[in-house]
Amino acid sequence: MNTNDFLNGIGETLAKKAKELSGHAEDFYDRQKLRGQILVEKRDIEKIRGEIGEVIYKSYKEGAELDEELKALCEEIDLHQERIDSIKSDIADNKGKKICPHCQASIDKDALYCPTCGEPVPVEKEADVAEDVKDAAEEAVEAAESAAEDVKEAVEDAVDEIKNAAEDAVEAVQETVEAAADTAGSEE
Repeated sequence: MNTNDFLNGIGETLAKKAKELSGHAEDFYDRQKLRGQILVEKRDIEKIRGEIGEVIYKSYKEGAELDEELKALCEEIDLHQERIDSIKSDIADNKGKKICPHCQASIDKDALYCPTCGEPVPVEKEADVAEDVKDAAEEAVEAAESAAEDVKEAVEDAVDEIKNAAEDAVEAVQETVEAAADTAGSEE
C-alpha cells in the first residue's frame, strides 16, 4: 500500500466520522431546541397559573365565596403580606419614616400627603404613641417580673444547697467529735 492510498483511506475515514459527528450534533441541537420549546411552554403555564391565582385572590379580597382550600390559601397570602408590611414599617421606623397606607412608599413621618401617590396620610396621633409606650412599659414589667421570679428561684436553690452543705458539715463535725470522744474514752 502506498502512502497516497493510506492517506486517502485516513481522509475517507475522517470524512465519514465527521459526517457521523455532524449528524449527531444536528440531532443534539434538534433535541435541545425541542427542550427549549418545552421550557417556554412550562413558563407560559406557570404565568397562567399565577394569573389564575391573582384572579382568585382578587375575588377573595372582594368578598367572593371560595371553597375552604382556596380560602385558606388566600388567608395564608394575607398573613405573609401582613408580615411584609410589618417588616417594611420596621425598616421605615428605623430610618425615621413611615409607610404610605395607599401605595406602600416610604415617606417622612411628618408628611400629610404622600409624595408618591398624592393621597393624604394619617398623622400618628399622640394617643397611638402613648399606647405604644404603655405597651412597651407593660412588656418591661412582665420581663422584670419574670426575671425576679428566676432570681427568686435561683436564691431558693442556693439557700437549699447552703442548708444541705451546713447540715453535712454539722454531721461531719459531730462524727469527728464522737470519734474523738471514743478515742479519748478508749485511751483511759
